[in-house]
Amino acid sequence: MHWVTAEQCKEKNLDVVQEYPACATLFYNLLGTDALNISGLVVAAKTAPATADLSDRLKFLTRISRAIQMKTPEEVKGELSSLSAWVPFFPILKNRSDRQYDELAPLNPQFPPWFIADRHNLRDSFLGHVPLLAYAPEDLEGIDPFLMALGLEGRKLSRLVKVMTKPAGKPKVNKQYTLSLREKAPFIIS
Repeated sequence: MHWVTAEQCKEKNLDVVQEYPACATLFYNLLGTDALNISGLVVAAKTAPATADLSDRLKFLTRISRAIQMKTPEEVKGELSSLSAWVPFFPILKNRSDRQYDELAPLNPQFPPWFIADRHNLRDSFLGHVPLLAYAPEDLEGIDPFLMALGLEGRKLSRLVKVMTKPAGKPKVNKQYTLSLREKAPFIIS
């Protein structure tokens, strides 16, 4: 570990904010205000080539999310206006495949809308049935401020899906298992 200057951080693209999140404002001020320019970050993310890697796209959204956390909701709303609702921007999975994502979709597609699988079991259940944001559930935590600023929390499957279990059939008693549990019961209780 060694000391680096602000210029070296910029040249090497070091993310000191990730290492020291409590000092984010200090680092943004030392490194310049570019890191807080949400509209500039959105433009940079929009101009990424369609063939860009999913991890590269995630880095853009993470930077935008960090900048959102440093601003007021009014400032964020104004700066996010550069993200048109019809420009393909979000990586979407439609089918199970080896690809990282199938296509880029706009914020508000015509039909069907895309959803956010924020739990692994929901991702496994819905993949191939509805369009899903291509990021893994563990990656969503870093871009959650961005998703909330766009009003997308209503697309999270954990909020939309209700699980209702209904037993079917008749219970069947297993005599051996029942006897085994009865023998172990005194030890479990004490």
